[in-house]
Amino acid sequence: MKTHNVMTIGSVALGTAILTVLAFWSPSLEAGRDGDALAAKIANPKLVSNGIEMTVVAAGTGIFSRGDEPVFELRAVNTGKVATTVAVTMAMTATSPADKFSRVPVMPSRLWFQENSFTLKPHETKVIAFATHTQLPANKTIAVSLEETGAGDELREPGVQPANSFRETARRSSQPVALPSRIVALNFSTVTSSRDPAVALKD
Repeated sequence: MKTHNVMTIGSVALGTAILTVLAFWSPSLEAGRDGDALAAKIANPKLVSNGIEMTVVAAGTGIFSRGDEPVFELRAVNTGKVATTVAVTMAMTATSPADKFSRVPVMPSRLWFQENSFTLKPHETKVIAFATHTQLPANKTIAVSLEETGAGDELREPGVQPANSFRETARRSSQPVALPSRIVALNFSTVTSSRDPAVALKD
């Protein structure tokens, strides 16, 4: 085979290989961008109830270790045009690290929970502190969840629209009543090493 033909065949093969790599590489880059954007959205979860947007942050430095008694802050914003009452429950659970040799799923145990209800005027913002008064155990994965609870007639005030009056909805409708919304607001760990005495919150 002549040298010219060999060079031509080699050039065509090289070009085909480059096009193949680019064809598979480009979607991967786009998927990476989409993944980053999705991660950014999940990193700051928000619970929305009847126009009330709620997020949770850790008070102070947000760095915890075993024995600490964390304080969390609930930031609630009323984006609606009417005063609204909302009832929520914040809970903290602990899970032991999974045993790689065990097929039994690890179930979380509840360390603390607190219920709270509050009323927000139109476009009002409130920051409510939740003090756990509970020491964090060592070598656990900690999750902090926020769940809307049924704001019944006892929370109703003149001129205030209850955010979640599930009992009233059930009485007036024969249709199934939607379950309250729930988010995992924060995750962090007290699993430490000799070089890392405290583990920061993972947003």
